[in-house]
Amino acid sequence: MMQKSLAAKLRLLRAQRGLTVKDAAGLLGVDRHTLRRIELGTQEAQYPTLAKIAEGYSVPVEDLLEEPALAGSPPKKAEAPPERGPASLPEIELEQLHQHDIVASPADARVLNMYLEGLWRAQRTGEPFAIASLAKDNVDHERIALLATYVLSTTREPRFFTPEMVEAVNQGIRNELSEPTHA
Repeated sequence: MMQKSLAAKLRLLRAQRGLTVKDAAGLLGVDRHTLRRIELGTQEAQYPTLAKIAEGYSVPVEDLLEEPALAGSPPKKAEAPPERGPASLPEIELEQLHQHDIVASPADARVLNMYLEGLWRAQRTGEPFAIASLAKDNVDHERIALLATYVLSTTREPRFFTPEMVEAVNQGIRNELSEPTHA
């Protein structure tokens, strides 16, 4: 049971900071695959890993291990929203873009992954699409949108995502486009 509450807490901490799994792993000093499995609840975290995570997120280890309140107890902090759809979206590597004859920089690939992860997270959790760090990056955002369109729509092999993953991201886009814009 604690494994599931830890997984939800870690997803929430990462989402609150607007980080991808890869970015969070780099910040925390933990292997990204390990972090993802812990976030999904498919792997137990050993204490040294928990200590790194707690230090990186600036929270006490005890807060990560604390069980959610039982029924009738005072409410705890906000919980991570339930997730829908496939568990993970593979990151697009710069070399994959180059295999498709796309000229892209490491920054382009990083921001593209953040953009797609934000749409993916919006579809899975039902939370609004928001990536604060996109505004700070020195990249051409129109180019990132074009890259996203290409990787989601290409039929050229090797494909970037499965059809199910593409549909999930497209649902996140549709959800975002159905919301009124704020001027």
